[in-house]
Amino acid sequence: MRRASPLKAKRRQPERRPPAADRRRVFKAFIESLRWLQPIDEVARQIVQRIVGETGAAWCGVLLRDDARARLSLTRLAGSAPDPMTSIPLDDAHLAILGRPNRPFRVPTTAVWTDWRKRGIALALPLLENGRWIGLILIGERRAAWARPDLSLLDALRRNAGVAIENARRYSAAVQSRNDLAAVFEATFVASSLLDLRDALEQLAEHIAQAVVVDGVTFSAWEHERDGLLNWIGYRRKPFGPRDTLGSAQPLAELPAARDALRDRRPRLLSSLHIQSHPLEAQWLSEYGIAQMLLLPLVARDTVIGLARLYTLDLARVFEPIDLQLAQTLGAQAALAIDNARLIEELRDAARTLEGNVAERTEELERTIRHQQIEASKTQAIIESVSDGVVVVDSSGTLILVNAAAEGVLSRSREHMLGWRLSDLEAALSEPVLPWVRAMREWLGGDSAHEERIELGERTISIILSPVSLGGEAQGLVNVLRDVSRDVEINRAKSAFVSTVSHELRTPMTAMKGFVDIILKGMAGPIGDEQRRFLHIVRSNIDRLTDLVNDLLDLSHIETGRMRLAFEPALLHDVVADVLRTLHARVGEKEHTLDVRVSPALPPVRADASRLMQILINLIGNAVAYTLPGGHITIAARADDRFTVVEVSDTGVGIAPEDQRRVFERFFRADNAAVREAKGTGLGLPIVQSLVEMHGGRIWVHSEGVPGKGSTFSFTLPLWETDASMPKLAVAAEASG
Repeated sequence: MRRASPLKAKRRQPERRPPAADRRRVFKAFIESLRWLQPIDEVARQIVQRIVGETGAAWCGVLLRDDARARLSLTRLAGSAPDPMTSIPLDDAHLAILGRPNRPFRVPTTAVWTDWRKRGIALALPLLENGRWIGLILIGERRAAWARPDLSLLDALRRNAGVAIENARRYSAAVQSRNDLAAVFEATFVASSLLDLRDALEQLAEHIAQAVVVDGVTFSAWEHERDGLLNWIGYRRKPFGPRDTLGSAQPLAELPAARDALRDRRPRLLSSLHIQSHPLEAQWLSEYGIAQMLLLPLVARDTVIGLARLYTLDLARVFEPIDLQLAQTLGAQAALAIDNARLIEELRDAARTLEGNVAERTEELERTIRHQQIEASKTQAIIESVSDGVVVVDSSGTLILVNAAAEGVLSRSREHMLGWRLSDLEAALSEPVLPWVRAMREWLGGDSAHEERIELGERTISIILSPVSLGGEAQGLVNVLRDVSRDVEINRAKSAFVSTVSHELRTPMTAMKGFVDIILKGMAGPIGDEQRRFLHIVRSNIDRLTDLVNDLLDLSHIETGRMRLAFEPALLHDVVADVLRTLHARVGEKEHTLDVRVSPALPPVRADASRLMQILINLIGNAVAYTLPGGHITIAARADDRFTVVEVSDTGVGIAPEDQRRVFERFFRADNAAVREAKGTGLGLPIVQSLVEMHGGRIWVHSEGVPGKGSTFSFTLPLWETDASMPKLAVAAEASG
């Protein structure tokens, strides 16, 4: 047996690929490089080549969004695909499935995906932005199995690729807009500066052909009497079609579609394939080897003066709406050039008048700009001098203004923060700012101010969110940030003092109540009727004072964070039944009608049962207290995917609109005789609001303020999660104070 030489054996050895760790490092570096702004075709090329090269997949393709055809179309393909998928409609059911998880998707072998598997598709990487499809990366099979690190890298690539492609698309649109504007500017310059009709039309025809990307342009005058077109000029990138020399004519009988375009002033797009709908035009186009022709009426001073014909030899050429708009704009400039050449003397006179008007308008604009600059400087100086932090967010959720005080509060430089999206702010400051970011998203476009508090380190920051609108349209949100740490500490000290005093009051009140009860029972000797009446008054006031002390203690525990909630699954139907048994005597005294609409089938809520009873006793007790005898009280509940909404309605005295904003303030009681007659401390609703918020819900009130129509208090409670990752019994977080 013959041995191969060492040199030949070395040559036959397969080329070694870099270790997996090195390949992943290189791949990650490539993923990071996608953030740099590049043309969209280059981004797509790099993505497919890198995926094939780094993962060993047989092939990879990128499909990008095509709004004109409402589909995703294949843009780039690397490797050898047996039957590549060239397009997918945007309403395709497969896209709906891919978009839900929005992560790398392994194509299964189920019947739904049979066609995809036949095409050799192994993985699909959806590219979405805010639920909108940008594109889709399809990856073919490979010999090795797809491991979790591979999918993680592909997921990172997917996220960065989506951003890169969207940025590239915007960049391309910006470049196209710039080129279009340059073409319009140049055409305008030609139309306004050249007085010779032939020179002007030659240059305009060349500009239109280059800007709209067509192979030829013809300008013609419309001769009504002869029912024909008189050619002014023709431009061709290369020789083809008829020679449109100056003065040559063409009857409109050969192009009836052109006659229609001139009459209704609307453009027409004709193809050599339109044999059924436009046989004469299709024959004429085929005769001269023209694939498509765009007809543009030339209108000057509200009069149709001619026709522009744009030719393309490419049957697959698609005229997008932006192409038509650009062509019409440039056609309007051509009409202007023609009209200029005809009416040059009139334009000279108008130019002299216009020059004076422009000078006057320029001076006026300069004065206006100077005034605006002065006002802007004043506004900036005022904002910078304010001791509170100011952060302004526009309607898209982008930070557009940050003053010096806000820099100090957030410990970030304004140069770093300006241009941030809300998600960037959330990522930079993480957990502490989540309530603030959620509030900004909720109140963008709102119609009233809102206060939110966050904890940044050892500081408590109060944030007032004020929506800004103009003409009913949301413009953004002004956030005023104030460090209220000292106020919070003062309130905590006050609460601690109130708690201490309340505890001290409990002992003598308990003793007083006990001795009064002993006297009333006759255990201290006989008493007269008048004395008994006085003692009942004393006992009633001791009870009221006890209620006040208990409310103060509850508020103190809430503010100082000493009140803890033991969360458990609570059935609202059972809790309401217990509350109604407790209040049965009070309801019976006033002969109220109760309507309970709380189904036993409602899912359990996540609540502290005793505190939930306290909430309901307070709300239903208020309904009983402020509703006249014989009134109606309704207790209802309904559930959605995340929360249960509880409503307590009555036909009582109602709450005036100006008082509804203050009902949750401490010690507030409306200036209403009917309200003053009922006993109360003015602390019940503030305690209820705090307890609801500690449960993760919110509370609000609705009332027309008309006696007899009453009020409706509504609050939400989160449903008890059945997910195994959530503890079934937990101690609530401390109140924020």
